[in-house]
Amino acid sequence: MSSWPLEDQSSQEQQRSQTTPWSAGAPAASPYYPPYLPDIYVDGCIAYTFGPRCTETYLRYLFKAPSEPSLLRWNVEGWPGACTTAQAIPGTVSQPLLIEEGQPRWLLDYNARPWAGTIIRQRLWAPPGDAARRKYVDEAALLFPIFFVQIDGTVGLSLRDATEGRGLFLRLADTPAPVGSVATTHIRILWPGFERDPFVRQIQLRDDTNNRNPITLARLAQHVGRSVDKFYKDYKDREGCDANWRLGEGGVEHRRIILLGIVHVSAGTWQPLLMAA
Repeated sequence: MSSWPLEDQSSQEQQRSQTTPWSAGAPAASPYYPPYLPDIYVDGCIAYTFGPRCTETYLRYLFKAPSEPSLLRWNVEGWPGACTTAQAIPGTVSQPLLIEEGQPRWLLDYNARPWAGTIIRQRLWAPPGDAARRKYVDEAALLFPIFFVQIDGTVGLSLRDATEGRGLFLRLADTPAPVGSVATTHIRILWPGFERDPFVRQIQLRDDTNNRNPITLARLAQHVGRSVDKFYKDYKDREGCDANWRLGEGGVEHRRIILLGIVHVSAGTWQPLLMAA
C-alpha cells in the first residue's frame, strides 16, 4: 500500500477552524451557497478529504500539468456550488458537464464549506513503488471526479439509499457512468487509522446483458454504496481506528454516512468522497 503524504492533522484543523467550519451554513442537503468566491484548495470537497497540498498534487496528476485557476468557474447556472473547469485532461474520455460560449466545461469539485456535516478525511492512495506510480498515475489518463447530485441540486446520497438502489433521483441517473471503457475497477477507502490496512473491493462497470453495456450512473452509485457498506461492516469492530473517526455508536454511525462522489486516483482505483451528516 502506498499513499501521498497525509497533511498534518493539527494544521488542517486549525486552518479549517478559521476558514472552513466543520458544521456551519446551510444544511447538508441544501443546494444554497453563500456569495463568496471559494478556494478549491481550501473549500473544495476534495481538499476537505485529502488536504490542500495533496489536492494540489492530485490535480497536477489529473491534468498532467499545474491546475489553471483562471479556467475555474464556480456556481454555473443550474449547478449551485459546483466548480467547473475549461482545462481538459490530455486524452480524456470524460464528457463535459456543459458547453459555455462554445467552450466545454467539466465538473471538477464542489464547494463543501456551507455543508452542515463532517467530510471524512482520507489519505490519497497511490500504487506502491515508483515504477507502478509512474505507470498507473503519472502516465495514465485519469478521469474527472464523479459527484452524485440529486435532481434538486443536493450533493450525495445516504449510504442506505445508495445501497438500496435509490439513485434514480440523481441527475443523469440513466446515462452511462463516466468511468471509461474498462469492465471493472477497485474502490479503496483509507479511513483514518486504517491507512496501513485500507479497504479494497472490485466492482463491475458493465451490465449483465449480452452486449455488456456500461452501467448507469445510478447503478454505479449503488456499487460504490455497497462497497462503503461492506467496509463499514468489516471494519467497525477492528482495532486501530483513529479515536476521532471511530465507527459505530458514539462515533460515525452507518445512518449518518453520505456518499458524495468518487475520485479517480490511479488507473483501476477510485476513492469515495464521504461525509458524516
